[in-house]
Amino acid sequence: MSVVRAALIDRVFSTLVPDLVMSEPKQNIYYSVPNVDLAEFGQLPMEAREEVMDKLAAFEFIAQAKSVRAGAKSVAAMHPGRPGWSAKRLQTQFTAYLDTHDWRCVLNKAKAGSNYCGGSTDEKLPREFIEHWKALCERNQRKCKPAYRRLLRDWQAWAAGDPSLLIPGYDSPPERAPSSSHPVGWSYGNLMRHAPTKFELRAARIGRMAAADLRPKVFTTRNGLAVGQYYLFDDMWHDFKVNVVGQRKAQRLLQLHALDLFSGCLFA
Repeated sequence: MSVVRAALIDRVFSTLVPDLVMSEPKQNIYYSVPNVDLAEFGQLPMEAREEVMDKLAAFEFIAQAKSVRAGAKSVAAMHPGRPGWSAKRLQTQFTAYLDTHDWRCVLNKAKAGSNYCGGSTDEKLPREFIEHWKALCERNQRKCKPAYRRLLRDWQAWAAGDPSLLIPGYDSPPERAPSSSHPVGWSYGNLMRHAPTKFELRAARIGRMAAADLRPKVFTTRNGLAVGQYYLFDDMWHDFKVNVVGQRKAQRLLQLHALDLFSGCLFA
């Protein structure tokens, strides 16, 4: 948590909740997104990232309150009517965070968007299997549902003893999930989160020209962007020449740079 965020929350707590008794943290827990998850976290929409950071900052203060209930009630009072910030909800999420130390337990999936898969799901589904599933979707010329039925038929045949239908990513046929007709993580809804994008499907089924309108657009304005939202990596020829030791004549300088789109800051 940043110093600024901590100072602001501390000021709000001392102003609005003067009778809240603060104590030392009950456990040595870091209320932040670990470095190993920053790539996944950075792909989330800004609104989803901000809510996660707000929740983790609130948890840090709940941990120092006289009791979890008192801390949760005080935080809830600071966000009247805000969805997901009731005292009961905060208590539940705080307890889950203490058990798992996983920031994803406070992630608002609706704000994260339909493309978000989550670390726990990715760990259960091997990368080779996800690529195999995408290939099945692309080979089907109309919809992904027939590709899903084909996947289940292959899995059932492999489990019945047909080694020719081995599914990439698995050494042996995965077991059926309890009270289900498919292995863990193989529900149609979950696999569609790993399916190719609309652009990829249209390009594979019809052609790249037909998918042109689905490609990412070129930004023509900085309105609505934020610092660090988009980074550009490119090479650039400078409009001057330099003398290099060991060469006989001056040459134009070629630079590989990283640029923040919003601010135009050349940071690397």
